[in-house]
Amino acid sequence: MSRKGEEHGDVSRGQAIAEQTCLRCHAKFDGDPHPNPDITKAPALASFGQRWPLENLEEALAEGITVSHDQLTMPEFIFTPESIADLLAYLDDLSKQANKAMAN
Repeated sequence: MSRKGEEHGDVSRGQAIAEQTCLRCHAKFDGDPHPNPDITKAPALASFGQRWPLENLEEALAEGITVSHDQLTMPEFIFTPESIADLLAYLDDLSKQANKAMAN
């Protein structure tokens, strides 16, 4: 999946980025326990591709996402174009896994 002329992201690098940033508060899949019990409304990462076109997250990740979950503001992370492509590749992979599990 190409994004605005960027090269394809790398799923394994995207996973590493998610583990350092996103997975502190977000679960991977719906139904997984939340990693931070104080944050229970953060959507599962796999649901992102089911809720929105992942391309829509590209600009938000580049500019900084401003979202609150459970009255807590999401930390601001700085992502490079390469890290955004990697993270989106990982989110796409998680969405595909979730869709496959739902189909079975």
